[in-house]
Amino acid sequence: MRRTIRLLDGIKISEKTDQSVLVDLVHPKKEDTKFLLDKGFQKDDIDDSLDVDEVPKLLKQAGYIHAVLKLPVESNGHFQEMSFGLFLYQKSIFIVRKFDSSFFSEPEVFCAKNHVEFLQKLLRQINKQIQNIFKKTNANFKLFEKKLSQGKGDENMAIEMWKIRDDVSTLLRVLKENEMVYNTLARGLIVKMNRVQVLRFEDIYEDLHQMISMSETLKSDLTNAFDTFISMTSFTMSRKIENLTYITIALSIPAIIGAFYGMNFIEIPFKAHPMGFSAIVAFSLLFAVIIYSILNR
Repeated sequence: MRRTIRLLDGIKISEKTDQSVLVDLVHPKKEDTKFLLDKGFQKDDIDDSLDVDEVPKLLKQAGYIHAVLKLPVESNGHFQEMSFGLFLYQKSIFIVRKFDSSFFSEPEVFCAKNHVEFLQKLLRQINKQIQNIFKKTNANFKLFEKKLSQGKGDENMAIEMWKIRDDVSTLLRVLKENEMVYNTLARGLIVKMNRVQVLRFEDIYEDLHQMISMSETLKSDLTNAFDTFISMTSFTMSRKIENLTYITIALSIPAIIGAFYGMNFIEIPFKAHPMGFSAIVAFSLLFAVIIYSILNR
């Protein structure tokens, strides 16, 4: 299979037409769309391929097979789900997408002898990419979990933990939405294949289910860890507020005594005593300390 080169003035097809040809259209223009329409592809299928939010599907149309799959694409350090279209036409394969990704430059995916082999390599590569993202995400979670167990959690850690949870949710959506296409291929429907090829798709489908299970477990662990962090933060905050309340109550005693001595009376206790002022201040502070100690037991 040879990958075509898209030039400014159009699309250059491989000279060897007896071999499978791969056409990768990124951000197609009007002339590109016309090229696809001339091949007999329906406009609705082309539009669905260019809709990054389109739901994955696999359909057999007149003269070609159309598929839409989802792929996790990194953006600003995190992942979002993007849909792209496939057209299996005679010996050729057309990829139609409206986003950039290094995924489509992987040589092991685009060196296939036929449509079935291409689909197998494509799905395996999607699984492999998701597995790599999952391992990286899981490693980050373990790091945050360790910090949390050491009581080193802070607001920034909570934000990062929530972003990781969002990444796992994205992976889970990609896996679950692609499941229908994987299942259809594993059952040997729409695309003609022999028993051995069907078994290979069944293995790919099993890998998908394992990743779904792992992603759900990790998402649950992240949610529990985040809830634990929120509980710890709430407890710490409540303790601080409680201490401030105790201090306020304790200091209210000297404030009350000071208010009494601030009144305009001629005769005030200990007024004539040389140590009167010091004794009253010391008594007020001692009483405040005793009250705080009692409350803070």
